[in-house]
Amino acid sequence: MLDKIKEPKERKRDKDKIKGSSYRNQIGNAKEDVPKREQTKRAVKGKMSLTDIIKDGDEPEEPPEFQDSEDSDPAWTPAASVDDEDMLPMKKKSRGRPGGTKNKKPRNLIAAAAQGAGINDSDGLGVYPEHPMPKKTKTSHKAKPVPTLEDNIVASMQNSFSAVNDDNPFKTGEFVAIRGEVCNDWPAIWRVDGKTLLQKYEPFEHEGTTLYRNISTYTSWTAESKKQYISVPVKYKSQSQLETVVEFLKDEMTILDPKIQEQCMKQCESYQDNFEVYIQTLISQALDSNFLMEIFQEKDEYFLSNVQTIDDITERKKQKLLQLVQWPASLQGAVCTWPCFNVLREIGPGDAQTRTCAACERHNVAVRVIMYGQPYNATTLEGCQPDPNAINDKDFFMCRICVNRVELASKVIHQKYLMYIECAKRVSEKRTSDPTKDTTCILNELLADENWLNQLFLEVRTFWSEIECLEHSFNVKNLSAQ
Repeated sequence: MLDKIKEPKERKRDKDKIKGSSYRNQIGNAKEDVPKREQTKRAVKGKMSLTDIIKDGDEPEEPPEFQDSEDSDPAWTPAASVDDEDMLPMKKKSRGRPGGTKNKKPRNLIAAAAQGAGINDSDGLGVYPEHPMPKKTKTSHKAKPVPTLEDNIVASMQNSFSAVNDDNPFKTGEFVAIRGEVCNDWPAIWRVDGKTLLQKYEPFEHEGTTLYRNISTYTSWTAESKKQYISVPVKYKSQSQLETVVEFLKDEMTILDPKIQEQCMKQCESYQDNFEVYIQTLISQALDSNFLMEIFQEKDEYFLSNVQTIDDITERKKQKLLQLVQWPASLQGAVCTWPCFNVLREIGPGDAQTRTCAACERHNVAVRVIMYGQPYNATTLEGCQPDPNAINDKDFFMCRICVNRVELASKVIHQKYLMYIECAKRVSEKRTSDPTKDTTCILNELLADENWLNQLFLEVRTFWSEIECLEHSFNVKNLSAQ
């Protein structure tokens, strides 16, 4: 098993300790203070390596119903087998496990979980084949391959690459506002007019209601400046050749108080050391799929205490959010079960008029949410059977504000999964660039990348703070209603 490298808790995060040989010497000294675990070699059932999968370019296109939709990370299988060339050192002690049985059990469990989750051909969410699949004949009864962790990490990397290179995140005709101005009473809103122009709409009073109309003011925007804008919901009131009047549906948005968010972000900075050990644990799990299970078996206090600290904070945020939104049991169970989802923003007029939001039960449906993925054990990240009550709960129609809250809930509920995927992608990149690189070297290099660690910690603190802002917003509304 991968050597567990323990850094002193009082480690100062200065640049001299994380660069070059000085950082690696520090890691080596830290390891000398910790009883070294005995090691041996362990053969692992062979399978196509991640490098081979990445090189394979014969992947089918995404199903039509999911094209042009906003995707979360794809489905995955935590306990996938690894290639023989990637065998890792393992402890001599067998811990009472019969030889050769440990790999088979998770594999069978994952297969059952994938089938229970409804991952099949019709979903379009199965494993990408190595070569184009031949057309089925009447005599063909081959079972569909089970999605593996490697397959879905590759898909996640491709999705991330596409997102990074998408210079047009908003559609023509969509309305946006500057993020920093949304908190104002009636901020200016803009209509997307092609890839490089925005047309301004200004507020005016009409029969006691604040509406917006277009004016002859335009501004240009670039791929970089588009990050300053956020999509806003509107309702068309009137439209002619000269003037368009809309109503800004501000109540359908969750407005985050920047002062509250900044305060929450600051308070969470004290957990940075815990978070770095948390990420170190997930990197180690990506390098050795038995890592988490073994530190639980050994009661490894160094890793477990830091992981538990982050898990406890995340669980409190999760419970707070679920208490605020008060979703129906079917929706809450689905969000907790399925780690991935697609948001389809183009729905039929019949659905928009006749259906109610699955979360708030109001007649303001704007999107359709399709949930999917591989259910997993939140502690060990091993694949598991899905909640029987959630097997058929995957398809929901929602309003704009509720789908934003579903997205936030998914981030906090599946935080460890999302962070693990990020770690696995970085491990994959390291192994692809140098297949002979030692696993300990990969671990040290990733832990020395402070920009990456800081970015991950920023993402986690951001959605923690968004939940606190949502609670503040609910409290303000309740006070004003009294």
